[in-house]
Order: sequence, then structure tokens, then C-alpha cells
Amino acid sequence: MTTSKRRKVVTVAVLCLVCAASFTAVAWHFSELTPATVAHAGGAYKGNLYTNSMEALDNSYRKGFRHFELDLLVNQEGNIVCGYHSKKGTRNDPGTTPCTGKLLQDWLLARPGTSIITDTKGSTKQLYKAILKMSEPVKEQIIVQTYKKSDYKAAKIFGFDRLYLSFYRHPDKEEENIALLKERQRDFEAVVIPHRKILTTGTKIRGLIEKHTDIYIHTINDRDTKRRIQKKYKYGVYTDTLTP
Repeated sequence: MTTSKRRKVVTVAVLCLVCAASFTAVAWHFSELTPATVAHAGGAYKGNLYTNSMEALDNSYRKGFRHFELDLLVNQEGNIVCGYHSKKGTRNDPGTTPCTGKLLQDWLLARPGTSIITDTKGSTKQLYKAILKMSEPVKEQIIVQTYKKSDYKAAKIFGFDRLYLSFYRHPDKEEENIALLKERQRDFEAVVIPHRKILTTGTKIRGLIEKHTDIYIHTINDRDTKRRIQKKYKYGVYTDTLTP
């Protein structure tokens, strides 16, 4: 083979590698932009909603979910439990195992690539302190959902980098949260908006959001509505009963 032909072969090979690398990067980027579906309260289990149970997590994981929102609080003993009440913890539906911080940590460690999104039901600072006691890999799988500026400030003080900003809990803080989003948008992986506000708050926020911040709508349990939201707006959704 002549020197000239060798150069042509090498040039073509290099170009092919560059094209392949570019395609891989684009494919990965597009997959990241695919609207995600979050299992709300761990997802439904045997027709029951909001169980926040280990069985609900397992069931949703088998369905293909990799993002799970859980109601979390710290009980009187200082331990994380999943549920609404500091004494009762989870509802403990028949046939379910109450989710605790220890069980949740073990579950996450066994499933790299999954994420838990917090829905704080008690003291914000107590929950933050308890999360920091979890193992290092698990802390990277926890996304702290904030609801107002003071939550955001506390999360940053405690050193959390993965943050969502939710507009569902404090309607009176909407303008404050929009101002926070304008100022600190890059600190938030996603913004969460109630379905009823998709055309009001959603419209305001859509004009502010850059590509690196996702938008989720909750809670969507109708398949056609989910499809329309994901196709028209490219938003992700929280759901109790649907599949990813």
C-alpha cells in the first residue's frame, strides 16, 4: 500500500471514529431529554395508593421506574420513616413492609441509577440531618425537593447538590419561588408543578427554564393526559398508577 493510500485509510478511519463518537454523544443527550415518569409515593401497590412501602418500591422498579418520590419524615427516635405521621410512620397497609431509612438505604445501594425524591412531611432540618447520616453513595441518589426559599437555603447549608423546586405546597410563595428560579435556576435539576397550574404557573416558568432544568407535572393518572403532556410540552410527570 502506498503512503498516499495509507493516509486516506487513516483519514477515513479517524472520521468514522469522530462520527461514531458524535452519534453516541447525541444519542445519550437525547435519552437524557426524554421526559421521565416518577412513581408518586412509591407508586400504587395492589390498588392502594400512598403506601410508601418497600413493596410499592419493588413493584414500581419491576415496572421500569427509576425515579421515586416518597413522603419522608423523622420519627421521635430520630430515624427516617416513610409516611405522614411522626408516630405511625407509614400506613402499614396489610401485606406491606413499612419503609425506614435503613431499609431504604439498603434498597438504593442494591439499585444504582435509581433516585429518591423527598416529599418532606415533618421538620425539614431534621430530615436533612438524618439523610446526611446515610452512606455516601446513597446520598448521591437522594434528590431534595424544596418548596420555598428557606428550604432551598437550608438544603444548600447542609450541602445538598441535587435539588427540585416544587410549586405545590405554598401557593402564597409562588412569586418568591419564581424569583428564586430566576436567580438560582442552575441549582435545580427540576421544577415540579401541579397539573391544575400547567397553563398558569407552567406558562410563566416555561419562559424561564433552560435546557438543563426539567419540568414535572403531578399527579397524572390518566394515560392520554400523560401522553399529551410529554408530547406537547416535553414535561415529565409524577404518577400513582401509570407505567413509565
